Amino acid sequence: MKSEPLHAFFASTSPGLEFLLEQELATLGFKPRRELGGAFWKGRWRDLYRAALSLRTASHVLVRIKGGTATSFPELELLLGNLPWELWLQRHASFRVDAACRASALYHEGAVVERVSDWITRRTQTEPAPLGSEPSQRFMVRIVHDTVELSVDAAGPLHRRGYRLATAKAPLRENLAAALLYASGWVPAVTEGLGRGAAVRYKTPCTPLDDPFCGSGTIPIEAALLSRRIPPGLATADRQPRPLACQDWQDFDAEAWEKTVTSLQSHILSESPVVITGGDRDDGAIQAARANAERAGVNLVWERRAFSQASWTPGSFVVTNPPYGHRISEHSNLRNLFASFGKKISQDSVAATWLDGTEHGEGLAGLRPQELLRTKNGGLPVRFLKFPPTQA
Repeated sequence: MKSEPLHAFFASTSPGLEFLLEQELATLGFKPRRELGGAFWKGRWRDLYRAALSLRTASHVLVRIKGGTATSFPELELLLGNLPWELWLQRHASFRVDAACRASALYHEGAVVERVSDWITRRTQTEPAPLGSEPSQRFMVRIVHDTVELSVDAAGPLHRRGYRLATAKAPLRENLAAALLYASGWVPAVTEGLGRGAAVRYKTPCTPLDDPFCGSGTIPIEAALLSRRIPPGLATADRQPRPLACQDWQDFDAEAWEKTVTSLQSHILSESPVVITGGDRDDGAIQAARANAERAGVNLVWERRAFSQASWTPGSFVVTNPPYGHRISEHSNLRNLFASFGKKISQDSVAATWLDGTEHGEGLAGLRPQELLRTKNGGLPVRFLKFPPTQA
C-alpha cells in the first residue's frame, strides 16, 4: 500500500504571536519552524485536519502548493500553469486571491491578485467572489525578494469559532483572546526534554480566572474551552466540527477526518476543573456573553458588576481587555478607571494580564508590569501586559 506523501503546511497568526503558535503546534506533536507571520511544518492530511480543528491562536491554516521565482507576470503564469486547480475548486464555486508582495519586481499586490484571478477563471470557469461575500475557496500569493509561494486556505478564518453571534462593544477576536490566556501563564506549559527535540505540552489550568471587562464573553469562553480541552473547531453545544474548506477538496480523506474528530471528542472534559467568571457593568454585554457561552456549550458564572465589585482571591488570575480610548470614545475618565484597576490588582494580590492599547497603560494603572508581547487588535497596535511580572 502506497504511503501518503508529506505536505507543506503553514499556519498564520497576528504579528508578534508566532512563538505562541509555534508552541501550540509543538504540543500537537509536530515539528514547526517559526516564520514571519506564522509557523511552517510538514505532515499528512490527518495532521492538517487536527491542526485546523485544534489551533487556538492561528488565523488560517494553508497548504503550500507551489513555489518558485518570478520577476514578471509571464514567469508568474508559468508557475501557475500546470497546477491541478480542480482539486480545490469545483465548477461554479467561488474563490478569492490575496497577495502580499515585498522587495520584489512584482510589487503591486492588486495587479498580482488580478492576474492570478484571471488565470484561475480561465482554467476552471469559476469566478471570484463578489466583494463582501465569503468565497468557497481562498488562495494566497506571497512574493518576497522575487520568491513566490502559492498556498490554498484549508480551513477559512479560524478565529470565527461559531459561538459568537451576539457581540458587545469592541469585541476581541477569539484567537487573540486565546493568545492572551496562553501568554498570561494561566495555562501551564511544560517542556519535556532538551534542545531541538524538546516536546511541549499544556497542563490543565488549576487556578480561578476572572475577566472584569468581559463584554460579550470571549476571554472567559475561550478559557472554558481551554480548561475542558474543547478544540476551537468543536466549540458548539453539540461538539460537532465546524466545516472546513478542505472538506470540499477532491482528495479529502473522509476516514482520516472521522478518526481525527472522534479522537478530539474523546479528550473533552465534562466540566471545567476551575471556576471561570466574567463581569461587566453593562447588562446587554452580560446577556450577549450568556448567549455566546450557551452556543459554545460551556457553563460560566456571569455577573453584572463594576470591576471594583469583583471578589478576587489572592493568587487567582485576571485576564481582560479593558477599555483603552481608541475603541470606546465615551470612556473620558480613562485615567481614573486604570488607576482604580491597578489599585485593586495590587490590593487583591492577583496575577493580572491585560491588553493595552494606550501605550502608557502601566502608568495610568500605577503599576510596573511586564510587557509580554506586541501585536495588533482591529488594526491598532496593542501590548500584552502582566502584573506582577514573571520572575526569571
